[in-house]
Amino acid sequence: MKWVLKCSIWREGDWYVSHCKDLEIASQGETVEEAQTNLEEAIRLFLEVASYTEVMEYLSRFDPVTSPEIQKQPKVRIKSTHQESQRMMCEVALDYA
Repeated sequence: MKWVLKCSIWREGDWYVSHCKDLEIASQGETVEEAQTNLEEAIRLFLEVASYTEVMEYLSRFDPVTSPEIQKQPKVRIKSTHQESQRMMCEVALDYA
């Protein structure tokens, strides 16, 4: 099962902030690439330590979830999709394959 969630990256002062609104997770970095990598890691860590109930709560908003699908750690990938004003829009793919 695969979920694609929206995120964005923007500059605030000397830092780039990365944010996945769907999971309510944010990170930052000195470059866009670092902010993106740090957000991937933050999402991986969240999914590693979150309870079954928390993961079900978040992912069920997008598609029905069955328990075998979330018993293992997913692959987390972020890819840029387009630019909106001062924000780079991205997609976070959670792949439980």
